[in-house]
Amino acid sequence: MTRKRKFKRNFANESTEEEALAHAEHLSDTQKLADNADIVEMMNSSSGRRVFRRILQECGVMTNPFYGEETHATAFFEGRRSIGLSIIDFLQVQPNFYIMLQKEGIEDALVKEQQQLKVSRDTPDDDDEELL
Repeated sequence: MTRKRKFKRNFANESTEEEALAHAEHLSDTQKLADNADIVEMMNSSSGRRVFRRILQECGVMTNPFYGEETHATAFFEGRRSIGLSIIDFLQVQPNFYIMLQKEGIEDALVKEQQQLKVSRDTPDDDDEELL
């Protein structure tokens, strides 16, 4: 003789789950607003933009992560790149933020190059010292 079990549906728990989901969505929206405000604050400072540029540079978002037969290395560098792409997505709070980072990165690179050229012109070569 088999005994059949009756499963009762607990409607009280369902409303609690719905409330919990609604609460989680609200927290998620609240967290997004806070994150967006933090990003705007960081991008409004030159030091914050410098940090973002450095992180994106380390992530290698503009490099090819493929390392031939080295599948572990490829996976590692693709993981780093993926984090960088996620950061770029965060920066879409304002569409011009990423463009601003790129522009400032180019400007910084040009300034460094000009400084290096100046130093190399001001520093006498070994050959120049022999002529004196």
